[in-house]
Amino acid sequence: MGTPRGGILICEDDASSANVGQNDTSRYFGEDKNRLIGLTMRGAAFTFAENILSESEMAGACWSADGEFLFVNIYGEDVAGSGGTVAITGPWQRGAL
Repeated sequence: MGTPRGGILICEDDASSANVGQNDTSRYFGEDKNRLIGLTMRGAAFTFAENILSESEMAGACWSADGEFLFVNIYGEDVAGSGGTVAITGPWQRGAL
């Protein structure tokens, strides 16, 4: 997803099931994390946010019309109140996104 300033934001689902039986030595191999990855206009990737509340994935990121808020959904687990939507605010003009 494009950001108001021209960066890119990626919702990354954990790769735990994709790693079964593999022996990769890359930096991120085997990480069971659900996070938002930012990609700057210069192509540098960085972890913007990580779900530390649950093992659920973050999805559906979108910006408010005025670019002030970033909304992200966190999937639930068949239990009322286990998922939800969070609103993240800047100051965006000073960051990489």
